[in-house]
Amino acid sequence: GEPELGELLDGRLLQPLREAGDFGVQLRETLDAWLSADCRIAETSLALGLHQNTVRHRLERYATLVDVDLE
Repeated sequence: GEPELGELLDGRLLQPLREAGDFGVQLRETLDAWLSADCRIAETSLALGLHQNTVRHRLERYATLVDVDLE
């Protein structure tokens, strides 16, 4: 119902991932899995087959890239 808001959010939170190439794809997959797992690292780790520290690292890189606090 708010296309302008959607465009702003996309530009702010997702465009940097597209610009980051393959690593941006990994970050997006990790972010999607983390959100689907209700922001639980252990479940995200299992879903992606990654070590929990890898998930944490990717989420930290995303947060730095888009300048957000995921807490």
